[in-house]
Amino acid sequence: MTTPPDNPHPAAPPATDRRIELAVLAVLLVCLVGAQVGLTAWGAEIGVDGGYYTDVAMHVRDGDGLVSDVSLYHAGFPRFPYPSPIYPLWPWLYGMAGRLWPILSVAHWLPFVLWVLSLLGAFLFGRSLLPGRLLGLRGVHAGHLAVLMLGTQREYSRFSTRPYTEALAFCLLTWTLWRAGRLPPRLRSGVELGLWLSLLCLTRSQMFIVPVALALSLGVAALSGPEGRRWLLPGGVALSIVAGALAIWWASIRDTVVDASPLTLLRFDQARATDVLSPLDIIKDTSGPWEFIVDRLGGVLLAWSLTDWDHSYARGFFSWHWALPAAAIVALWSLPRLRAVDWRAALRSPRALPWSFVILVALGGLASVHLPHKDGFDDWYFRRRHAVICFLAFFLCLLYLLRQPRTPGRLAGVAIVVSAIGFSVESLYWRFDHALQDPGPDPDVELAQWLGEHRGDDGQLVVALNAFKPPELAWRTTGVGYHWFYERTALVDLCRMFDVLGAELLVFNPRATRGWVFLDDRKAFRRAFRPSTDRPAGYAVYTRRAPSVPCDTSPDPAAGDGAGGVDEGQ
Repeated sequence: MTTPPDNPHPAAPPATDRRIELAVLAVLLVCLVGAQVGLTAWGAEIGVDGGYYTDVAMHVRDGDGLVSDVSLYHAGFPRFPYPSPIYPLWPWLYGMAGRLWPILSVAHWLPFVLWVLSLLGAFLFGRSLLPGRLLGLRGVHAGHLAVLMLGTQREYSRFSTRPYTEALAFCLLTWTLWRAGRLPPRLRSGVELGLWLSLLCLTRSQMFIVPVALALSLGVAALSGPEGRRWLLPGGVALSIVAGALAIWWASIRDTVVDASPLTLLRFDQARATDVLSPLDIIKDTSGPWEFIVDRLGGVLLAWSLTDWDHSYARGFFSWHWALPAAAIVALWSLPRLRAVDWRAALRSPRALPWSFVILVALGGLASVHLPHKDGFDDWYFRRRHAVICFLAFFLCLLYLLRQPRTPGRLAGVAIVVSAIGFSVESLYWRFDHALQDPGPDPDVELAQWLGEHRGDDGQLVVALNAFKPPELAWRTTGVGYHWFYERTALVDLCRMFDVLGAELLVFNPRATRGWVFLDDRKAFRRAFRPSTDRPAGYAVYTRRAPSVPCDTSPDPAAGDGAGGVDEGQ
């Protein structure tokens, strides 16, 4: 849906004026980069996942390798630090940069640099994909639109001030798409493309969709005539390089996880170091295909909700995402004209392969956001940073609207652009207002200091701490290992963290424990754990009674009913 339906591969629109083109780009970058500098300088945080990456990066910096002090998702680390199964490129790059500069400066400014590079990559990709004028404006083309859409994506901007994977991932993605559209069908092109794709997959598992899109687009190449079939060998080489990179990664972690399989690379939450704790599946279960379809279609309604701004695409895209339904309506209106299209000629076009690749990546991005429905946590990904990849689909749909030969389609596209700019300016105002406010004392500092003071004579301590606090503390502490427990963590699993995996302290926020499974039977909990009088930063602290005390509902005379309790208000 990126060209008028009566001519999928029309002649390029009039060329843009290079001086105006660069001037428009400069204006966009000055506005976007200037705002991002301010947000990075005044509003940057480490965050939950950023804390995890920082913990691993600090170990990389110190020469320990890709290890972590945080045992996520019931992974059951037998010791700390332990090899991390997380995608390795970002924490490795982060840690190596930490050898040259202070790591907390790297935490914010390296993502900023990568964010800027991603905008330049988006510009080159958009210009290569469709270099002609948009709406007849001299010097304005698809590259400028790509910069504007990616640069104003709220969640992308927000998490590119933190040490998350987004900035590196989308920097690599935009440059990969640009290079893929320019490379000739030669063997060395396959090698280069394979390296780009490998880096993408080693940065973020969501990017696995990109080599899959390449594999599918090679099917288009096979049908597009002799010129397209010249891409089969280079494409095969590229995919072989990706497979080799993933095989090396898998081999590096298979001895540190149980039940290792290639799917472990796709879902690191299932990469368990031991089988001591119960498996924790965070994806919503459905009883069959029909229930799955109904559930996911319900997500579509939420994604484009007119009333639920906080959980829909509107949280990050403002109004950019409305390009997709608007383009679908215009396309349906134009269906009768599709009979006049010479699809064989379109398939034989030299541009068929790069266009099919980009379209398949865009569709894969939508699938990566709409197919997972999490059980607990944050449910859908529409409002979160995981949805940033959908900008590709919305970008292609908006191009389709802006290049419509009829006025209604173009007006719809212009309305989306204008409204998205307005909403993004308003959002920027509130983000700066929030960033400039005094956050007050950080309770994590007090809690981290308390944990450091309670390490043993060997300088080590293992604690069980409620989500999502361990990653926020791990980079602040030395010699402390963290088992992360959840609302659905059963009492028996909590006890195993102590009896088998070496936890010494149970620490949790007493104001955040309503509905937690391990407190369903409070008498059993009190028989298993003894309360402490310490309340660091307001957190409740418990120690395990003797391991012989069972973690079930059977009576235990040694503990009794008056053996201490959980704070009121839980």
